[in-house]
Amino acid sequence: DGFTTFETTQNMIASLCTHFSSRAGDPDVHTHALIANATERSDGKWRALATDMSRKNGFFEMIRDNATYFGSLYQNEMAIAAKNIGFRIEPVHKNGMFKISGFPDDLRAHFSKRRKQIEEIVITLNPAVQNDKKIYDKVAQHSKAGKDTIDQKSFYEKSKQDMQLYLDSHYNSKNFDEIIQSCQEKGKAFEPTK
Repeated sequence: DGFTTFETTQNMIASLCTHFSSRAGDPDVHTHALIANATERSDGKWRALATDMSRKNGFFEMIRDNATYFGSLYQNEMAIAAKNIGFRIEPVHKNGMFKISGFPDDLRAHFSKRRKQIEEIVITLNPAVQNDKKIYDKVAQHSKAGKDTIDQKSFYEKSKQDMQLYLDSHYNSKNFDEIIQSCQEKGKAFEPTK
């Protein structure tokens, strides 16, 4: 009868694609969520996900408005997974980002080439905008290079070799496996908090 209504269906179709590398080829575990524009209503009919410019009922608007929150949830799950396999972690940002305790900061920085690429572009911009976090996001979006395709096992071995080369030139006596072992807590059971 000419009225538009909204229904909270609590269902959607999504595919989660976990990637293990950054666009610069460094180790960088992250997951893309591909969401189909479809949901099943209570009457069994399939309809498009709502969009609502008033921002009260729109699915995609809700996702955009809560991106930091959803990122925090993801970081929390990653932190729990890291702890469950024995790593100690420490927070590095209020949004839930963390680092593995004991992992050398210089090694982490060396394998953050994508971040360096973005920073090199931002430094060329007007100084008035360089401290705006949104600028980093825009530069990241507009400076994407294609990713090389490599299977997970080969990528892991390549990354391990790259790290060992760095360690050989900067630490002499350490190897990758020793660093990983020193970052893990042995024999501690992790109890997630609610």
